[in-house]
Amino acid sequence: MLKKVGKLAGVICMVYVLLVNSVENTRLISAKTDTYTIIFVANGGNGSMSSQKIKYGKKVALNNYTFYKTGYSLAGWAKSKNGKVIYKNRTKVKNLIKAGKKIKLYAKWKKEGKRRALILGETASAAVPMLDVTSMEEMMNNCKFYGEKMKSIISYPDHKKSEITSKIKEVFKENKSNDVSYIYMTCHGSENGDIIIGNDESDVRYYTVSELRKLLDANVNGKVVLLLDYCYSGNAVTKEDVGEKFVNDFVSAESNEKNGELANAKYRILCSSRNTEKSMGGKSSLATRYWELGAGWEEEAQKICDLKADKNKDNKITLQEMYSYAYPKIKKENGNQHMVVYPKKSSYIIFGRFQ
Repeated sequence: MLKKVGKLAGVICMVYVLLVNSVENTRLISAKTDTYTIIFVANGGNGSMSSQKIKYGKKVALNNYTFYKTGYSLAGWAKSKNGKVIYKNRTKVKNLIKAGKKIKLYAKWKKEGKRRALILGETASAAVPMLDVTSMEEMMNNCKFYGEKMKSIISYPDHKKSEITSKIKEVFKENKSNDVSYIYMTCHGSENGDIIIGNDESDVRYYTVSELRKLLDANVNGKVVLLLDYCYSGNAVTKEDVGEKFVNDFVSAESNEKNGELANAKYRILCSSRNTEKSMGGKSSLATRYWELGAGWEEEAQKICDLKADKNKDNKITLQEMYSYAYPKIKKENGNQHMVVYPKKSSYIIFGRFQ
């Protein structure tokens, strides 16, 4: 009797083991067949990307691209080498192909425009330090966009207004519609919004914001990044009351403030202070110092440093990242100075060192 029970127990154990193995094999087979694989192809680019497995029936974002092509950005992904872009980077996709199958997605590249910079300053007075100009030039010299440095960086401090106007026309005369222009201004400002930057000994040494906009609209193609470090610089972006020197485009949906002359789609702007505030100076200007640190230049030590504003560690500094980094730093040192950005929450890349 005991022998029969022992044999029965052995049979039961064997059956159990077979069932467990069967379930495990079924699970493994299922795991192989309920996913499909995306293979990413550089298509003229460089670098590498791992393939991506996606469970059939699930909607999942495509992996962030790691390919690069000097002078180009990724336009998106196509299903053939010469095909049109179907998916943007990080687009969520579902069921691109049957489970158990593989599909290739080909990188499609977009030629990036050239970037040019003009660094201006009225540095004859102690309140506007020359270090702002020289450090901004060094910082920009160390930037790299899609594997390329800026096309040109011109430092042009302490000139007459007429000479500055001519220089703006000269530096950006070859701009195409996809180019990006940088203009940095460190100088004095008035409460009504005037930019006092010329070293003329007369009343013609300032620009009104309206005048500056007309000059840039007429002579600079493409996007313009403005870095404005002077007292009351926020007047370029917001104006609480409609003044004679401002033609306001529209009322912000977020507040009762009216948008200033430069608040339109052509411009990406950082202002050192609000339209009612002065900007702190010294050995270097407060806002400029943190803009440079955020973009990887330590002016006191005169050396390259980490991109301190690069929150997501992708080697790119967006307008919003710079604002988020510099705003609290400036406010901590001077509670009466609040940096201004336009437009808000912008993912537009203004600085960085990336392929």
